[in-house]
Amino acid sequence: MLPIKEGDTVFIQSDCYTGHATITYIDYQSLYNHHAYPVQVEIKESDLDKKLDDFNSGQRVFRVNLKEIVGLQESENTYMDGENNLAIDDKQMSLFDI
Repeated sequence: MLPIKEGDTVFIQSDCYTGHATITYIDYQSLYNHHAYPVQVEIKESDLDKKLDDFNSGQRVFRVNLKEIVGLQESENTYMDGENNLAIDDKQMSLFDI
């Protein structure tokens, strides 16, 4: 069973966006083909200003790969620490730790 599923809130760190997003679709057949960008995410409209200017066309839905998903939100206590690492409930968290 995969640690992520549709509807999960994850932390994305990609070339065009860094922040929280909600998974809306997963292409399970190409999940580990990172060049295919198999995970579709949607960001909140309030987070559009976090997209880099070169990539900010106002589009809220885009595709990422598993390497760009660096954390999974499990509670309201999700935050970034000083080294830009996702910390959840005072412990270091990675997608692959689940």
